Amino acid sequence: MKKLLLISLICFYSCKTQVYLPVKKCIEKDNLSTIHKGVLLFESKLKYKYPNSTIEWAYFEFLQDLSTKKLSNQFFDDSISDSISKQIRNLKIWDISERTDENMKREAKLFNVEKMNPNNIKLEKNISYCLFDQTDSDGIKNFLLMNSKYRLSPKRIRNIFYSGTSESDLKKDTNRMIIALGVYYQTKFNINK
Repeated sequence: MKKLLLISLICFYSCKTQVYLPVKKCIEKDNLSTIHKGVLLFESKLKYKYPNSTIEWAYFEFLQDLSTKKLSNQFFDDSISDSISKQIRNLKIWDISERTDENMKREAKLFNVEKMNPNNIKLEKNISYCLFDQTDSDGIKNFLLMNSKYRLSPKRIRNIFYSGTSESDLKKDTNRMIIALGVYYQTKFNINK
């Protein structure tokens, strides 16, 4: 019985740590556990917000609602996710630059918030390029390239994903992780201080 329990725990642990096996080249292994928790938290928000959708389709609904300003700020800012969000924010996967006052005002309108974070936060360019090599989804590849070069509006983000990403692409954990980090958490960090 003890051997069976030990084997079960080893299998569970190995499955949990190997969820993002392809991205170990891009992101330090120690950070993958934190990212996994963050993706699970984001997906629990999606399940709550879109209870009648599959998790894959909920990602598309999220992108649509983000682009049409139907998501409240509370979707991005709540006390439950603060500790996980802080851990993700502190990972060395982000590029940080200063926004000008003009850009802050323009982007605040695009994201339907009163004020943007004075720091522009986005996935680090080298990580984006590395993740690019880990996916076969054209929409996700296009997002990673465009996001590494430009500040993208929510409508542009939606259009990129809608034009080259399928529901079957989102069955892959790595692809969902890229959207969770590159869209949800990146937006969260840019609209919250």
